[in-house]
Amino acid sequence: MNFKGELDMKKIKLSLRIILSFIFIISIILPQKIDSAEEVDGGLNLSYLDNKLSHIGVGSSHTVALESDGTVYGVCSSCTFGQIDVTRWKDIVQVEASVRNTIGLKSDGTVVTTGDDSYTSTSRWTDIVQVDITEQNAVGLKSDGTVVVAINRSSDFPVENWTDIIQIDIKSSTIYGLKSDGTVIATENSATEVVENWTDIVQISTDTALVGLKSDGTVVAYGPTLSDDALNIIDSWTDITQVSASSRLIMGLKSNGTVVAAGELLNGTPNDVQKIESWTNIVQISAGSNHAVGLRSDGTLVVSGLYLHEEAKYDQFKNINAFNLPSLSGIESANRIVSEGT
Repeated sequence: MNFKGELDMKKIKLSLRIILSFIFIISIILPQKIDSAEEVDGGLNLSYLDNKLSHIGVGSSHTVALESDGTVYGVCSSCTFGQIDVTRWKDIVQVEASVRNTIGLKSDGTVVTTGDDSYTSTSRWTDIVQVDITEQNAVGLKSDGTVVVAINRSSDFPVENWTDIIQIDIKSSTIYGLKSDGTVIATENSATEVVENWTDIVQISTDTALVGLKSDGTVVAYGPTLSDDALNIIDSWTDITQVSASSRLIMGLKSNGTVVAAGELLNGTPNDVQKIESWTNIVQISAGSNHAVGLRSDGTLVVSGLYLHEEAKYDQFKNINAFNLPSLSGIESANRIVSEGT
């Protein structure tokens, strides 16, 4: 072999060493990256409750909020039923409030309640991924897409045959269920007629009024307490990522962290909607009959509809869990996010 041949052979061997070294490095790094991706993906699946469920709950006279450590803090202007007796709660991933009650979902899929309730059956619930509550009843969504109900007053909720549900919402006499295909069902025939033509829905919210968020960021709404002007305003909304309904008010959270509103608060003033629409850096909203609350990205709360001396109480909220809250768009039964609303 001449000198040139030896040089070529050395170059080939060197190239092979470089290639083999590169393959060796990739073989080490790539599995780690894949494992990390699986951990992230698995983390999303396991933490979807934290990512998608309400961290603030608003009743008629009280508000509860989920702090970053899984505990719950509450304030109340007139509470005589123990609605904010939540100081011992821990490992909470969702909170909801009604007129006289508060409910919390724990990270292990069990449920706690407080207030004027006798929801003894909720203590036996397991594998729950979302909850809601009214003065009369509580409802829970299970991870397999079925629904359970705890009845505190005389009611009839035929949900035994419901399947493939990804979100639930309840008012006093009706439970609404959002299905994974974007349609909505209800336990009352009259309510079913309202929502039977709704499609592409990713989130629902109800009180006396009912609102649905569509996958394109537009909104559909119904409510005998909503004026035609309010409904026309809602029809014009775009770029919405979360909605919240009370008896006479509909709120919409936009992707830029601002809020739009239509209607009015009970015992409120004409300035309430204007004040709500001045909020910025909002990551979640909740409308009550007498006041509305917004969760800011820094973990503080803003409120509208209360007298000034009541609003001062909300300055005590400093560490509310404001992370990973694009919207309340629903979860498939396999714990997969349907829509992040962004």
